[in-house]
Amino acid sequence: MIRLRLITALLAGLASLAGAAVIPLDAEVPYEPAEGSRPLRGLTITIDPGHGGSSHTEGYSGSARGIRSRVVEGDLNSLVASQLYHYLRRGGAQVHLTRRDDQRVTFTGTGRSEELGARVEQAVDSRSHLFLALHHNSAPRRTADGVVVLIWPTDSQGQDQPLERAFADILREEVETQVHHREEFPHYLSEHPLVMFSDIPSAVIEFGFLSNPEFDAWVSQPGAHRAEARGVYNAIVRMWREHGDELEALRTRLFPRGEDEVAEDGEPPVSERRARR
Repeated sequence: MIRLRLITALLAGLASLAGAAVIPLDAEVPYEPAEGSRPLRGLTITIDPGHGGSSHTEGYSGSARGIRSRVVEGDLNSLVASQLYHYLRRGGAQVHLTRRDDQRVTFTGTGRSEELGARVEQAVDSRSHLFLALHHNSAPRRTADGVVVLIWPTDSQGQDQPLERAFADILREEVETQVHHREEFPHYLSEHPLVMFSDIPSAVIEFGFLSNPEFDAWVSQPGAHRAEARGVYNAIVRMWREHGDELEALRTRLFPRGEDEVAEDGEPPVSERRARR
């Protein structure tokens, strides 16, 4: 909590330096889901705040930095994940975070594949309906300015994963309503470990390019992380509303369990979760 407050204070200072380049932001007033509304009841999701810990050491890809602000991507990812966690919990979801502070998931000395694989494994262990990794982008072309979603919609049997494609499209559409961007990118098919290591519908979202001065200024404002989190929250609510039955059927197939079996974390039986929806 102390670390998050320090990061927020740092972002406030950076925003004051950006001057006229800062784009107006409606999210300075905190957003809260409607009181008593639980549109995500029955959903289990794993959120991965990208990077963190030894992200700049040998054997693990370093995170991006703001072109002018020099804010570290891993810290931004943590801010968004912390806010999103509360939105999702308020909405009724069971939420698992792969990390809660500036630490690696695996032991020091493990490589990139082991680190990323351990993050996906948490989604498998929790029997999640969805897995989402939160990131911010960088590119040699400084004018690159938009939301990018990475997926690999092919399961372990070589079959297409339409739910993963739907998740990618919904994510991009909803996040773009909340986040600064000047370009629209289709989802990218990427053999990235975060989207290849399981058959759970998975995606990596890159909210914007820290290498772009305009986005760097926008994301450095206090409250920008809330706008990013709100876009993702809206996407997950929509995904669950439009594809909840399909996600539940897939989860039951991937992680079979008796209709009246209660999970160790207290999650109700499958039959009860269906009745509540």
